Amino acid sequence: MLLDPRFEYLFVSADWFESDGQFKVITARHGNAVIESYSGTKPQLWTILPSGKIKNNGEEETYLSYDANRHVRLFTSVSPSTEWRIQEVGDFHGKVRLVPSSDRTVAVRCPYPSQYVDCEEPGIGHGAEWFLVDAKKYAVHLKSGGGLDVRMQ
Repeated sequence: MLLDPRFEYLFVSADWFESDGQFKVITARHGNAVIESYSGTKPQLWTILPSGKIKNNGEEETYLSYDANRHVRLFTSVSPSTEWRIQEVGDFHGKVRLVPSSDRTVAVRCPYPSQYVDCEEPGIGHGAEWFLVDAKKYAVHLKSGGGLDVRMQ
């Protein structure tokens, strides 16, 4: 998979999307990685660096990190950061697993209906698969009556 460090990406939960059609993405909030509905804000956008580090594009310079307790957190640029492997899975182009290079037995998971992101053994799907999406290809519109309409540009 060819990833460009000049692009901003979204990690869309395949489990949420396939369960009820919601467009939920990994987001940086208060030093944690959580999942929330896509709104196009900077904390929902990520840059994948050639080193394998995944940088959040919010206000603070933080990186997606993993620790031995299987927690997924955000650390500043001065803290040690995790290098990640992005593995393509399934038949759909862009469906991936995020695997820490230091522990290939686990993957980033957020099974429906949870909103917390962690690392666990991936099992058979169930929260460990994500759609990797170039953020510039999507536009977000508010629907009349509430809600979001997410469309390809």
